[in-house]
Amino acid sequence: MSSSLAPQGKVTLTLTSTQKVAVAARGTAQVFRQIGYPNYPDQLSKVGTVTNTTSTFGTYTGGATIIIENQSAYPVLYDVGTAPVVTEKSDMSYQGDAATATATATLTVAQVLNGILVGTPAAAVNYTLPTGTLLDAGASLSIGDSLEWTIINLATDATYIITVVAGTDHTVVGAMAVCANATATGVIHGSSARFKTRKTAANTFVTYRVA
Repeated sequence: MSSSLAPQGKVTLTLTSTQKVAVAARGTAQVFRQIGYPNYPDQLSKVGTVTNTTSTFGTYTGGATIIIENQSAYPVLYDVGTAPVVTEKSDMSYQGDAATATATATLTVAQVLNGILVGTPAAAVNYTLPTGTLLDAGASLSIGDSLEWTIINLATDATYIITVVAGTDHTVVGAMAVCANATATGVIHGSSARFKTRKTAANTFVTYRVA
């Protein structure tokens, strides 16, 4: 049975050297490790950010003190053990109203973090990714953290393709064109695309086309 952390709440956990902690968040939770130094106040080192997913942290040699901070309006579930699992509502995550876009534009951080972007272009358009600096400031991700998001192209003209374009310090990998919802293309290739955006260094990101 998992434990629940109230919205905007914080919990401190003591893990042994063989234990891990699984954290499931509908919104966003930050996970820190408390580090102690002789004759110096304890410091917090962020070990990860959990956003609309479940992540597991550990093990730690000699054990660890872990702090989970719930930064959303929804409860965070967590479980501690050698093989922790959060099963309650593990298939559910919060999703606000989809973000929208039409003409060629540079996407905002909010549009990417929303999780779903619905495009209704009236021509072939490019959606340029946010710069690495802007995304780093707005996403609160650690190096190696990632997030997934989707573009849905509702255009019905087969030529009205949405192409995701690299931004400054934000590269792309894969086929970045999203076909229109037209009989000639959308039925065959699909009119939506799934992307995974990963932080590779400070102010630096790469976005992969994964589906």
